[in-house]
Amino acid sequence: MFIIEVDALSFKYSNTDREVLKNVSLRIEEGSISILAGPSGCGKTTLARSLVGLIPHFYRGEYSGRVLIDGLEVASTSIATISTKVGYVFQNPDNQIVMSTVERDIAFSLEFRGVDRDEMRRRVAEIMKKLNITHLANRRIET
Repeated sequence: MFIIEVDALSFKYSNTDREVLKNVSLRIEEGSISILAGPSGCGKTTLARSLVGLIPHFYRGEYSGRVLIDGLEVASTSIATISTKVGYVFQNPDNQIVMSTVERDIAFSLEFRGVDRDEMRRRVAEIMKKLNITHLANRRIET
């Protein structure tokens, strides 16, 4: 079974004239390990954004083709739902931390997925306890 299927994917960001992806197709089997490599500007980040739904939901432009993640078509599925199937690690580690405190940063992905606030608080407290960092809950990220 294929966990990721990309069929004839093309994309051009709205502020450019150049197609970043042109007719890209690939299939990745469940349980396999794959590496996406290439020179700067070849479309690796754009493809990764397409796999997690940031394209076409967040980044706008000319989009054609089809991306399926575990059978879900990315273009017609919410990012919150897609995020339960696939994640994205930014190239620059400084871009990983997006909130102001340790507690808020831990809660970010849960909030992004639409988890109920009470459930989110419970899960964040549980995670901080398991990691033995409850004392850092209100610590500012930059300190």
